[in-house]
Amino acid sequence: MIACAVIMASLCFESVSATGNADGKLFGIGYREQELQVAKGLNFASESATGVKWASYAGGTNIFIKGDRLSDDPQSNTVVMKSVEFDMEVVAPRLTEDDAFASNPILGTIAYRVPSLEKLYGLPMSFFDQYQTMTFIISIIALDPDLGPITLRCPTESNC
Repeated sequence: MIACAVIMASLCFESVSATGNADGKLFGIGYREQELQVAKGLNFASESATGVKWASYAGGTNIFIKGDRLSDDPQSNTVVMKSVEFDMEVVAPRLTEDDAFASNPILGTIAYRVPSLEKLYGLPMSFFDQYQTMTFIISIIALDPDLGPITLRCPTESNC
């Protein structure tokens, strides 16, 4: 049943403390087109940055993040996930080599595979059995060579 559990991840971005000028922004996030996700149906038929509404508790959902001022090195973009239910911010695992390879931050896109709740929080999956859905707020901290870390957020929550 754990693999079938779903997170209502109405993902949007919020500011996290960081230094530097925050002129950069995120345009939104969306599902990354991949063979497995296309097979899931119409919800995955577009790479529009209109938000991610569903992701598995077991992780593995491939998303993309569009924005400007992303760090040129994909793995220098840090994903921070805040659970609304726990009111707790957690630095998500770094982009994998596959994520980095599929990313093109110079053109404003990074790829990311959402981690499992077990990996994100370091707790057994049984801990999350009491939650049918969970909502996350995501921010990106990009490393700017001149300004240092800057926080990128999405001004249009419906796209995130």
